[in-house]
Amino acid sequence: MEKHNLHGRVELLGGLSHDKVRDVLCRGHIFLNTSLTESFCIAILEAACCGLLVVTTDVGGVPEVLPPHMAYLAKPEEKSIVRQLGRAIQDVKDMDCESFHDELAKIYSWRKVAEKTERVYDSVMQAPVPNILDRIKSSYAWGPAAGIWAILFTILEALVLFILEMIWPEEDIDIARDFDLPKYSSDWSKFGDHLLYVDTKDSRTVPKPCTDVMIDQDYQISRATFNRERRYTTVK
Repeated sequence: MEKHNLHGRVELLGGLSHDKVRDVLCRGHIFLNTSLTESFCIAILEAACCGLLVVTTDVGGVPEVLPPHMAYLAKPEEKSIVRQLGRAIQDVKDMDCESFHDELAKIYSWRKVAEKTERVYDSVMQAPVPNILDRIKSSYAWGPAAGIWAILFTILEALVLFILEMIWPEEDIDIARDFDLPKYSSDWSKFGDHLLYVDTKDSRTVPKPCTDVMIDQDYQISRATFNRERRYTTVK
């Protein structure tokens, strides 16, 4: 800043509390992210939701976060970032960035995220499990140096798993059963109690006689007087 005399043109905000992030983002037009590594960059998603055009480095899972018209991807090097930033400065004037929020609201919802996650798990479960020879061949493809270490690690891992199988056989492991959603929707009471019962001498909590407190708000059930025979252990 001192070298280029930018004192009057740059504002350093430091750390911000979460409730102030939105107000700061709405002051800008372009959000620049220069991460060298990322898994899922929440920052660029928040910026786009606030109507900012995003310029970000093409690393990790960043390319999968936003649609192409909302984010300009650059290589993690200075020239590429400057080039994409200049392009964004020219294009942002003619872009309808205010519509970004509504677009992303249709893409990111708890239901859609859950459905996508379920599809990923289903695809993994349906994929064939590679045997030790297939894994060794795959490790060798890493190259002459890393491949040798990968092969040794694969063999060592196979030996450890073999020993663990001898100690704790696979058939003794509790396997999670598939959840029967249609059956649950038709009669959820067969799947256990959905109520939380409170019974305590602490005067700060629910006064006696205690009432049933709903956990699952999707089902409207009338409150009943506390039944001591169905009492649950209170967790403070």
